Amino acid sequence: MKVQAEKYEVPVIINAYPEALAAQHGIEADVILLGPQIAYMLPEVTKMFPNKPVEVIDSILYGKVDGLGVLKAAVAAIKKAKQ
Repeated sequence: MKVQAEKYEVPVIINAYPEALAAQHGIEADVILLGPQIAYMLPEVTKMFPNKPVEVIDSILYGKVDGLGVLKAAVAAIKKAKQ
């Protein structure tokens, strides 16, 4: 994601944290992306951050290491939340 954001000059800050730190770092985020392996945490994280978009990264994009696809999905989630 970071490489694609730099390549296409998308002004974002991308950080990754373990799920145990979601409550601490999610406050600063515009969107929270969960890896497919922790998709079961979606309801819990959504409850922690009811006013933020929380999404599970598509498993196909994740498996293909498709940073551009994940970046597009993240930007779309942010835009959708602002509507």
